Amino acid sequence: MQTLVELAAGGDLATVEERWDEACQEAPTNREALNLIPVVEALGGRGQDDRIAAMLWAGLETLRERLGAGDTLPVAVPILLRWPKVEPLRELLTRLYREAHADREGLEALLEEAGIAGARPPRRALRTLELMLSLNVDDYLVARDDAEAAQVIRIDADDWKVTIRDRENETTFGPVELADDYEPAEADDYQVLRTFFPEQFSAMLQDDPPAAVACVLKAVGKPVTRDELRELLCPRHLKGDQWKAWWTKARPRIKKSAHVRIDGKSPFELRFDPVSRSLDDAVGESFDQARAAIDRWSVVEPYLRQCAAGKSAPNQSLLGRFSDYFRKAAEGHARRGSTIALTSWLQVGAIGQAAGDPQPHDGAEKLLTSVDDPAACLRALDLTSLWDSACDCLVRARPDDAKAILAGFLPTAPLEACEPVARRLADLGYTAEEFGTLTQAILAEPTGCGDALLWLWTGPENEHARVADLTGILVRLLRMLGDLHRGTETVADAARRIRGHARSVLAARKHARFRECVGQMDGDVAPTIRTQLKRVEGLGQAIKQDLLRILDQRHPPRVEHTVILPWEQDDVLYVTEAGLAQRQAEYADLVNVKMRENAIAIGEAASHGDLSENSEYKFALEERDLLQARAAQMRVEMSIATVLKPDAVPDSHISPGCRATFRNKEDGQRVTLTFLGPWEADTEKRIYNYKSPLAQSLMGLRVGQAADINVGDLDGSFDVVSIEPAEPEPDAL
Repeated sequence: MQTLVELAAGGDLATVEERWDEACQEAPTNREALNLIPVVEALGGRGQDDRIAAMLWAGLETLRERLGAGDTLPVAVPILLRWPKVEPLRELLTRLYREAHADREGLEALLEEAGIAGARPPRRALRTLELMLSLNVDDYLVARDDAEAAQVIRIDADDWKVTIRDRENETTFGPVELADDYEPAEADDYQVLRTFFPEQFSAMLQDDPPAAVACVLKAVGKPVTRDELRELLCPRHLKGDQWKAWWTKARPRIKKSAHVRIDGKSPFELRFDPVSRSLDDAVGESFDQARAAIDRWSVVEPYLRQCAAGKSAPNQSLLGRFSDYFRKAAEGHARRGSTIALTSWLQVGAIGQAAGDPQPHDGAEKLLTSVDDPAACLRALDLTSLWDSACDCLVRARPDDAKAILAGFLPTAPLEACEPVARRLADLGYTAEEFGTLTQAILAEPTGCGDALLWLWTGPENEHARVADLTGILVRLLRMLGDLHRGTETVADAARRIRGHARSVLAARKHARFRECVGQMDGDVAPTIRTQLKRVEGLGQAIKQDLLRILDQRHPPRVEHTVILPWEQDDVLYVTEAGLAQRQAEYADLVNVKMRENAIAIGEAASHGDLSENSEYKFALEERDLLQARAAQMRVEMSIATVLKPDAVPDSHISPGCRATFRNKEDGQRVTLTFLGPWEADTEKRIYNYKSPLAQSLMGLRVGQAADINVGDLDGSFDVVSIEPAEPEPDAL
């Protein structure tokens, strides 16, 4: 059957047709027939659906004649789901249901209600038939959306109406609606026990914790952490103060359970295993069932951890199977020149290490020695547990240039890689000055080095890589998140990943790092941080509110008894859309051109030797400091910038974004002044920064009021004649 699957995946349809017919004729039992399903899944995407559907239909007819309708149905259902628009398959499946359930009262009415022969989507129709044909009075159901349990109290076979009761009400459903909303459940299902027999479940928690936990895990349908288990059990079944004592007593018994496993380290996971098997058997079966390489590794890695911890002796035969699979994957990737070959070779190395191989990472080291761009191989690695091995392999493979490769890789490395890379740099003799230059490069271009910036925020292990100015990192971090939300400098998938990392590091240890930063923060900076936090997207409302609360507790918002007028606000800068775009372009030029040129100049000057007497090197460093200070100022300004909209500018008084006409009281001369942000000021065109002394003296004036103006060629007393929103310059449109 595996050969047939490989032929189907390879597109050899003629051979598949011949072998498929033979397999259907030779399948002696329903169990053997079910082995045909992987062949069906491998046939997709060939562009010959009609030919494939005809082949499958003929095979199903053969199975029906040999095994009967009831044993053929489990094979026919996935085939129809794969080719839902093939009418002969729908007709055949309808006939199989009629034959398999010929003695079922009201079957024709149910087939019509389910719509298996009509226009209803096959998945919905089949789900309805599967539920209704197995349903009996007193059976239990669980709601798909909220997992609440209910019990069947009446089934009307004439129209297949089903009446159920939950904890409070009775409700009647049609068959399709019932299947849409509910799925069957056993009497010992956790949701059933929780709804109808809570006392029984509470007693099970005390008398048989492994059975109770297994019950919960079966209902949840996925592994849970200890904290997630506590949320499920408290306070419904255990009071909050009972949890610690219960868990301390229950954990040793759970670890010995045949059906519940505790995997990993903190936070470990509890998993349900329906079949009591040896660890080797369970791991081998899970490995064979997994399709993708990443899924297989998720089976292998916990097994290797358990072997390393001495919880079980490694099964050499099992390790050999694992190694053969990943070695073939590594060799295949390498032949195609794929950078992900490194991942597979590192997996082979981890398995070889557990097996006692004296040179487990030989394949990874040879790959890193031969490739032109080892950093690209590192960048393709996305398994956290392999980063230490990857760095070690690089150092052994390329002792002469490993330091330069790692230093160039670190600023754009994934978050999980930053610490292992920094450790290897320190081992290779990376100096405090070199680490300082590296961290400054990360801070200078935060959006392009998002993960590395988050690493600096968390506090690197190496003291030379730590940045004392947490506030500066935070300003850049929030600015980076703003850039990601606007999608101006990164792709969507990378943005989502970095935002997820940002949420984790900012919330880590109950926001401990943020609290430390706020404790160091100057009170004058707090309003800017507050404004950035309120505007940033992607942090999640709960985390944002927590951070704002911590900031407000340490630096309470300033409460003024008088209203702060818009032009007096320190934490807002009013600008036009064109002005903001121009500033962003200036910032991009500063970061991407001037600072890069400066970095090159520093490197060239350093290559001349004897830095203490090197004036070019000192000048380049001074220029770097000036550029970084300029970039930091621009980031702060852009973070508080608010775009002026003409329809939001009042015409009742002079304010930012307006154009006002004045008349000289002596000679009647009229002059028009425009008040915009500092980036748009042009005194030759009589456009003034609204924060300038002249503009501030005129802000708030209304038509008819007088003011003294003394600037340039204007000197005298003037009346305000008119006020209107300023229109953008033609070249700014």
